[in-house]
Amino acid sequence: MHKLYGISRRLFDTSNNEIIFKDGKGCYVYDTEGRKYIDLILGYGPAIMGHGNEKFADYIHKAILKGTVFPSYSAKQIELAERLNKYYSRHRLLAVYQSGSDSLMAALKICRKITGRKNYIRFGYVGWLDDLFIGGLNWHEPVNSVKYNESATKNAYNEYAFNWGGDDMSEIEKLCCMQDVACLIADAYQIDRHHGCDFDRVIELCKKNNILVVLDETKTAGRVTPYGYYKERYDFDLTVLGKAIGNGIPVSLLMISRKCQMDSFDSFKIAGTYTRDLLSCEAVLATEKIMTNIDGYNMVSETGKFLAKRLNQHLREINISDVYVNVLLDGGILELTFSEHLANDFKIREKLSDVLLQNQLIIPDGHCFYICTEHNKTLDEIENLFIKAFAEVFILQNNVNSKT
Repeated sequence: MHKLYGISRRLFDTSNNEIIFKDGKGCYVYDTEGRKYIDLILGYGPAIMGHGNEKFADYIHKAILKGTVFPSYSAKQIELAERLNKYYSRHRLLAVYQSGSDSLMAALKICRKITGRKNYIRFGYVGWLDDLFIGGLNWHEPVNSVKYNESATKNAYNEYAFNWGGDDMSEIEKLCCMQDVACLIADAYQIDRHHGCDFDRVIELCKKNNILVVLDETKTAGRVTPYGYYKERYDFDLTVLGKAIGNGIPVSLLMISRKCQMDSFDSFKIAGTYTRDLLSCEAVLATEKIMTNIDGYNMVSETGKFLAKRLNQHLREINISDVYVNVLLDGGILELTFSEHLANDFKIREKLSDVLLQNQLIIPDGHCFYICTEHNKTLDEIENLFIKAFAEVFILQNNVNSKT
């Protein structure tokens, strides 16, 4: 089979054949062998209304007929900017991109331009471009896993980036006191994961040392709120919105504080051909409209919290105490949280992910999973398959342990 590059994780069946998908409807996806799965990864986050939403498709079809890229900006970009103005009082739309990595690279360039500094502090995964990625941690790993502190690329070193794990406040204080730090880039998803993270205090330290704060809401935006989940709860200078706000159409929005002087940005390049793209803007507006009409944001929140509660109840009933389902983002994101022993038992974790897949549930090991508006129609099915998979793995492991 022809191998393409562009994804970091691949899925394989029990015969070690790669699973290739061909169709999706609601929260289900189907592979080329006709097998059906419940999608709990949603394309790693974007498909907030599930697959093949007809209202969304009709909206996008009409938009395409009007044109997708014009010689300069159009009324659609202005409409989107005005929508954001109603949501944010202290920030405005600066640019439209197709990926969070592009937005974050632009944000880093802006911070370096404003401060005249090169270095930055990184809290979370902030993109795949080398200047953002190299030397990073395994950010999606359980926080009590040894892999969490391993390098994302072996023998790689990023001379400009300094990692902060999220809990040690004395460490972030030291980092903020270093010279030549332009900004802190914080993955908003990580804020919810780290109970010891006093992010208001982190921002206070940054401001004290003239370090700009970039809040990356690529994962968290558009799930249980129309745009940014943290909105203006924190005093950030720039924020990036992405994934769910476009329901699968590639889009990333870069917002900037109204306090920043905009004229200076004309002297260096932070734009390209597709920063004039109309389809991504149409997708954002359509997603907000449809989700609002169906009370989708509340639906996702309530479904996620309900599902986690039921799954944790079932885990207790079958005496599994080493794992529970953690609720993040008010139910929009869930993740499997393990005891320290299980978090570092990588064979069992991999086995669990494989068995979940065999039971038609897509939940990759070491990664959070997402809720969409369609999952509430399949809650009983998800629960039954989930508990069946967990029972298979842990009963098998207990039998192995008893024999040894």
